[in-house]
Amino acid sequence: MTMATNSTTDHADRQPAGQWRLAEVQVANWGTFHGAIYRIPIARKGHLLTGPSGSGKSSLLDAIAAVLVPDKWLRFNVAAQGAGSRQDQRTIMSYLRGAWSRTVDEREDRIVSAYLRRGATWSGIVLRFDDGTGRSLSLARLFFAKGASTSPSDLADLCVFVRAPVDLADLQPFAMGGLEARKLQEQLRDAVITTGGAHKRFYERIRSAFGFADDTSLHLLHKTQSAKSLDSLDQLFRDFMLD
Repeated sequence: MTMATNSTTDHADRQPAGQWRLAEVQVANWGTFHGAIYRIPIARKGHLLTGPSGSGKSSLLDAIAAVLVPDKWLRFNVAAQGAGSRQDQRTIMSYLRGAWSRTVDEREDRIVSAYLRRGATWSGIVLRFDDGTGRSLSLARLFFAKGASTSPSDLADLCVFVRAPVDLADLQPFAMGGLEARKLQEQLRDAVITTGGAHKRFYERIRSAFGFADDTSLHLLHKTQSAKSLDSLDQLFRDFMLD
């Protein structure tokens, strides 16, 4: 996996203090980010991800979306899907298992996926935000799947909101053998921790911290990430401005 990151260095006068901006993305066992914790620092003045197809660009954007966007709106690799492709239907489970190819099983006449992680598996994402004045907050989401199951019903998840820097390595012990929300809460007493897909309090804290009026802002953020191409002003108005 080869991916380059570049940051801009101009327009320092346009960086208002007090505005929350993404400062770091951490992922583990997410797609082809396999076997280690990957930490990607994000420049406050602007950041560019570049790389060939398959290098992990969409996987990182999908990791951000998996934390920030309620599941009812979550669609992965939306830029490709919006272009009409049905060949890359990613899900949280496929990311957790590390699906990396889809082939035809001629004996069973069906499409099968190859996975990097087949046994009991954990996955984690941390988004760290800074406001430019020394304050930080972290948003995290952990996943666990038992056995070799690929069924969404066998996927457990946990969300964390805490007004402090958090490292994924510190969360790993509470996820790798199954999600231990109670023990994690004892470790992070000031954190908001939600489990089992019931994350209303988690998203309420996000909206409050970032000044979003309601969940629609999170939905529009997700849609903006997918705006790989806009063919007309009509499409811009229908798909973005009407909401």
